[in-house]
Amino acid sequence: MKRLNNLYYSKRIKELLAELQTAGTTLVVAPMGYGKTLAVQYFLQEQERCGKKVLCQSIYGAGAEAFWQGVCHSWQNTELGAALLQQSLPADANAKTLVLELFRQLLPQEPVYWFIDDLHLLESSEAIDFLFALSKAGFADLHLLLVSRGQIFDGSRLLELGRKVFCLDKHDLALQRDELAEYSSRCGLQLTAQQLDALHEACEGWFSVTYLNFLNYDRYQRFCLDTGSVYEMIANVLLRPLPSEQQRLLLLMGQPEEFTPEQVAYAYGTSCRESVGRLLECNAFIIRLANGRLRCHHMLKQATRHAFGLLPEAEQQMYFRRLGQWYAQQKEYEEALDWLYRGRDFDGLLAAVQQLRDWSMHPQHRQHLFDWLCECPPEILWQYPQAVLIIMRRMFSLNMVPEMLQVKEWYVTALERNTALSQRERDNYYGELEVILSFLAFNSITGMSEHHRRAYKLLSGAPQTLSKQGIWTFGAPSVLGLYLRTGCSLRQTVEDMQECMPPYYLLSGWHGAGAAELTEAEALLLQGRIDEMDMPLQKAYYQAEKHVQECITICCDFLEMQRDLFRGVYSSKAEAYSRHQWQLQPWKQSMLLNSADMCAGFYYALLGKPEYIPSWLTDGNGQQPSVLYPARPCRNYISAQCLLAQGQYTELLVRCPTGSRNAVPTVIFCACCICRYKGRRPLPAEAM
Repeated sequence: MKRLNNLYYSKRIKELLAELQTAGTTLVVAPMGYGKTLAVQYFLQEQERCGKKVLCQSIYGAGAEAFWQGVCHSWQNTELGAALLQQSLPADANAKTLVLELFRQLLPQEPVYWFIDDLHLLESSEAIDFLFALSKAGFADLHLLLVSRGQIFDGSRLLELGRKVFCLDKHDLALQRDELAEYSSRCGLQLTAQQLDALHEACEGWFSVTYLNFLNYDRYQRFCLDTGSVYEMIANVLLRPLPSEQQRLLLLMGQPEEFTPEQVAYAYGTSCRESVGRLLECNAFIIRLANGRLRCHHMLKQATRHAFGLLPEAEQQMYFRRLGQWYAQQKEYEEALDWLYRGRDFDGLLAAVQQLRDWSMHPQHRQHLFDWLCECPPEILWQYPQAVLIIMRRMFSLNMVPEMLQVKEWYVTALERNTALSQRERDNYYGELEVILSFLAFNSITGMSEHHRRAYKLLSGAPQTLSKQGIWTFGAPSVLGLYLRTGCSLRQTVEDMQECMPPYYLLSGWHGAGAAELTEAEALLLQGRIDEMDMPLQKAYYQAEKHVQECITICCDFLEMQRDLFRGVYSSKAEAYSRHQWQLQPWKQSMLLNSADMCAGFYYALLGKPEYIPSWLTDGNGQQPSVLYPARPCRNYISAQCLLAQGQYTELLVRCPTGSRNAVPTVIFCACCICRYKGRRPLPAEAM
C-alpha cells in the first residue's frame, strides 16, 4: 500500500517542467485531479535543492483583501514584503505603477520562484489585473507560477504577453498509455494489457482517479470504473474503510484550509499521534506545504466536509470550538474568530477580538460582524467593552452606520455593567468612543472638535482608534475643499480650523499637522491676497514636514502651484508631479499618487495645456482611482476644471445631475478659478 503513494513523474513531464526555469510566467490550467499542484511542487523542490528562493501562496477565498494578505505573507521577512505591507491591492493605474516600482527596486538579486495555487477560487478582477501587470513587467529574476482549474488570462492578454508566458494544460499533465503502464509497475501492481487499456480509456489520464483505482485494486483486486462521482469514490476508497478514530481524524483534517498534526489531535481531544501519522503515510490526497503545514486536496476536502456535516450539531460545534481555541492559543486570532463563532464560544470570540487592534478582517468577518453581537448573550457581551469598541471601529469603516449606532448603546451598557473596570479604564473607553463618534460629524470641523475635546479630557494616553500614518486629507489636494461648507463664510471656516485643529493635534500626535495654517493660506489665495499667503503657507510646510504628514505637504505644493501661476511664474513642481518625480518614499500610500495627478491636472487646466492632464480625470472612469469618499467632491471639481480646459462642455453638463445641489458649488469654484486666472477682480470673502 505504501508504494502506491510514491509520486510518479514521467520523462515527458520532467522535460516540460524544466521549461519553467526560463519562463517569466507559467500558467498551469487543468481540471481538478490532474496533479497540477504536485507537479509544480516537484519542480520547486528541485529548485530549492539548487539553492533557489521559493515562495508559495494558496488561494482560500474569493476576496481581494485575503489575496493581498497572502501576497504580503509570501514576501514576509524581505524588504519587498515590508514595503508591500504599507500598500493595498492596486486598484488603479497609479497604484499598479507604485507596486510594480516596489518590485523593480526591492526584488532580491537572485532568482525567485513565486507559486500561487488555486486561482480559480479568486473572484477579484483587481487581483488578476495585478498578476497580469506583474507578468507583463517581466522582471528577470522573478518566475511567476500560476495554477488554476479555469482560464487565468483571456486570449487577448495571452497574445499581449507573447513569449513571456509558458502554458501547461490537462493534455500536458494527463497520463499517456505507456506512462500508465510504467506508473502501475512502479506501484507494484501487475496489470494485464487489457486492464491497462480499460483503465486508461475510463480515466483518460486523470491522475487522481487513476490513483483511487490503484488503491481500490490493491485492496479488492478490482477497479471502480462505474462509480458515478469522484467524491463517492473517495468516500468508498479512503473514508469508509477506516476505523472510527481515523475516520474522525480525517474529517477534522478536511475542515481547516491548512492544518498541523498537533492541531488535529487537539481538536479530536485525545492523544492520537500514531493514528494521525498512519493517515498521513497512506493518503496521497494530503499535501505537505512549504510552510510545514498540511492541507487536503480539494476533492478530499469536499468529501470530508460533506461527511462532517452529517454529524450531530453538538458534536460539530465541539470540534469547531476546539479548532478556534487552537488558533487562539497560537495567537492566530483572525483565524480563530470564525471557528469560535461556529462553535458558539462567544467568550473566546470576544477575547480574540480584543487582541486585534490592527484588524484587517477577512471577508467572512464582514458578513458576520453584526451577528456576533446580536447572538452573543448579554452577560458575556458586557464583560468585553474593548471588543465592542473594536467592532464599532470596523463598522464605521464599512459604512455600517445604523448598526454602529445600535452597537454604541450596547457599548455604553457594557461599560456600566462591568463593575471590574476602574474609573480610569472607564474614562479611557468613553474617550475612545468619542473619537469614533467624531467621524460621524465629518465636514463639520466644529462638530468633530467637540468630540475630540471630550476625548482629550477622558483619555489618559493616545487613542487606539487614530493612526498618525493615515492620510488625513483622504486623498484630496485641498483642505479647504474638504471643509468649506454651504452657508458658511470663508472667514468662519478659517477661524474654526485655527480653533479646532490644535486640540486634535494634541489628541492624535500631530496627525494632519499644518492643516489649519494651510486653510488660511488657501483662503487668502481665493481672496486674491497673494502676497499675504506666503507666511501661513510656509508655516504649513514646516508643520507638515516636521511631523511627516505627506498629504499636507502635497496640499501645500498644490497651493504653491496656483500661487506661482497667478504671479506669472512657471512651477517646476507641476512637471515633477505629472511624472511622479516627487520626494515621497516609494512605500507610501498609492492614494497620494492620485492626489499628485489631481494637482498636475488642475494646474495644467488653468494654464491652458490640456494635453498634460492625466487621462483618468476626464475619461469618465474617475470613480476608479483611489481617493476616499470624503475627497470625491475635490476630485469632482478638479475633473470639471479639466473638462472645461479640454472644451468638453457637454460631457461636463452630463456629469452634473439635473437639480443636484452638489453640482452648483463645483461649477462656481471652477468659474472662480477661471475669473481669477483671466485677471478679473476676485470676490470678497463674505460673498464666498
